[in-house]
Amino acid sequence: MNIVDTPGTNVILERQQRLTEEYVPRADLVLFVLSADRPLSESELAFLKYIRQWRKKVVFVVNKVDMLETEDEVQAVLRFVGSNASKLLQLDSPAVLPISGRAGLKAKLACGSGQTGGVLGSWEDGMLAQQPGWQISRFGEFEKFIYDFLVGADGAARAATSSSRNTTKPPPAAAAAAAREGGEGLRLKLQTPLFVADALLEAARARLQAELSAAQAELGALEAVRRQLQKFRVEMCKDAEAQRQVCKILVADAISRNNKFVDRTLQLSNIPALTGYLFGSGGGSGGGVVSGRWESEVVAGTFDQLAKQVAEHAAWLTTNCNNQLNYYNSYLSKHRLPGSGSSNQQTSRSSGGSSSQPPETAASSSSDDGAFKQGAIVTADMAAAVAAASGSKSLAAVAEFKPEAARLLLEAKFKDAFLGTAGSAAGAQGLGLLAAGWLGNTVEDVLALTVAGLVSYVAVLNLPLKRADIKAKVGKVANNFVDSVTAAMAEEADSAVEVAIDRVLQQVAPLEQAWQEEFARLAANEQRRAELAEALQAMEKRTANLQ
Repeated sequence: MNIVDTPGTNVILERQQRLTEEYVPRADLVLFVLSADRPLSESELAFLKYIRQWRKKVVFVVNKVDMLETEDEVQAVLRFVGSNASKLLQLDSPAVLPISGRAGLKAKLACGSGQTGGVLGSWEDGMLAQQPGWQISRFGEFEKFIYDFLVGADGAARAATSSSRNTTKPPPAAAAAAAREGGEGLRLKLQTPLFVADALLEAARARLQAELSAAQAELGALEAVRRQLQKFRVEMCKDAEAQRQVCKILVADAISRNNKFVDRTLQLSNIPALTGYLFGSGGGSGGGVVSGRWESEVVAGTFDQLAKQVAEHAAWLTTNCNNQLNYYNSYLSKHRLPGSGSSNQQTSRSSGGSSSQPPETAASSSSDDGAFKQGAIVTADMAAAVAAASGSKSLAAVAEFKPEAARLLLEAKFKDAFLGTAGSAAGAQGLGLLAAGWLGNTVEDVLALTVAGLVSYVAVLNLPLKRADIKAKVGKVANNFVDSVTAAMAEEADSAVEVAIDRVLQQVAPLEQAWQEEFARLAANEQRRAELAEALQAMEKRTANLQ
């Protein structure tokens, strides 16, 4: 039997504390020596908690009991130590033995142990038993308890026949404990490596659980990125639709103004317009009706507003998609592959924090609350807007529309309507007068003039139809134009959003695959650890049942 005297607890040098802690797993039995004048100090309590994880057999030895005045005081200290030991080590009846090391040493030295290297023969044993200090030290009871505990009661009885050193009876509690634990030496020797293995497996379980939780958190964060990207897609589609609706409203307002303009202008009572088309006067090129009033009353900057709105859409789209890419590039850079030594992951695992939580979707830049406000129009100058939307298909669709061509077409429609209506009415009246002059009687003259009047009336009645035709054609052209623009905007938005999402997912995919493989590896290791723990428990049970 090897007895190792460790530096103990509450030492000055840290390496001495480590030496004591490192010896605990290697020990078969721990003799925890306390002082009767200050049992279970704070450092000793902390060390007992450390011992507990190794499941060691502990015998509490209360030294310096000779400093206590009465046996009641000794028993009070023993009860105090036993009660606290039961709580800390979760034992029903811990072994607590009182000794006086100083008295025992003096007694042995008096019997010549200093000259014999501590080994006493039967004659010295007899002398030792007669020493008053040996009785006071209670060391005989302590040695017998340890001997019975490690060797067994039978071995202790055989040893007793060859030695008369221990003539005093051990305390009942100590004797009962020795009887229960008799022959414990073999079990202790076998249990020491088993308990060490058990502690290592428990440490492995805690480590694996932490790593499994970290891997699961990484996978959860990456899955959350996918959900956030889907949310980003929905929000962008919603905001883009709102901006396309603004374009449609701009064109619809222009169509409404055009319809009112046509109704006011295309009337025979509109003498300036009528004479302008009939006689080529009106104060402007091409008759002056459309070139002046239509520009100011109908168009009124609508085309420029539409172009700015489309430019804002393109710039908004580029900005938000770039924001998402930069946002997730920064976020995913902190979530590297397993084993890459990411500082973010190391911090998360060591602190148990939730640094793997996903970020919120980057907000839209078109308004403070991240949603596009319907009716918002860019106030920056057109050159800056066009520059921001360089390469925009929707802006190219706006540029393909020629307002001047529309103006000239509308002017031609007005001219045809005025001249056709006026010509038909005047021609009918002229033919009626000519027929009346050519016909021979009054009845025929009246009939000819009546027919001419009816033809003129039909020509005038046809004017509202021409107004409706002009409004329908203008509306169709305008709607086709805005449909082409908004279709280009929708295609542009869908493409940009999908490209941005795809670029983020290209970073997510390898991380997901790597962490899924890491999670599977850790789960397999945990399964293997659980199997080893089960086998170890079976071995511990067999060892505990050894006789």
